[in-house]
Amino acid sequence: MTEIVRAVASLSEERAGAEASPPVKVSLHRAIDMTPDLLATAKTAFALGVVRILSSGGARCAAEGVETLRSLVEWAARPVDEGGAGGGVTVIPGAGVSEGNVAALLRRTGACCFHTSARTQSQSGMKFRPESRVAMGTAADVEFVWSCACQHRIKEMLLNAKDADGCGS
Repeated sequence: MTEIVRAVASLSEERAGAEASPPVKVSLHRAIDMTPDLLATAKTAFALGVVRILSSGGARCAAEGVETLRSLVEWAARPVDEGGAGGGVTVIPGAGVSEGNVAALLRRTGACCFHTSARTQSQSGMKFRPESRVAMGTAADVEFVWSCACQHRIKEMLLNAKDADGCGS
């Protein structure tokens, strides 16, 4: 059993022991990508109550893990009596999802949800920049750059996904 599955099991046991607390919906954020058998780990996570699994298909990015992602999405949709999750878990492709590839990922994986940072970088408005380029916990060359989600990129992704059809929204 992997450390990730142990952690999910521990969380599940703690949740089960806290009868007075409301149920907690657990998501795995690329945790299965660090295991040798993604499908087996997904099945174990589902059995422990995980409802969302973010994955790159075990690859550097979702586009490279598309075949594994498709298998995971198909397993998640397959009825429980046929060895699937019966729709009880959502597989969410992530890592490198962008406006340029979301439509292809939608068509090739069958997934209806995607994770993206839609990040853009901007130069800081900071006027004083010391010549010594003091690093504040990161590489000195990024001290005056900041990242944020780009509304334009998100809108374009939504339009591209809608044009590719898929899940209706």
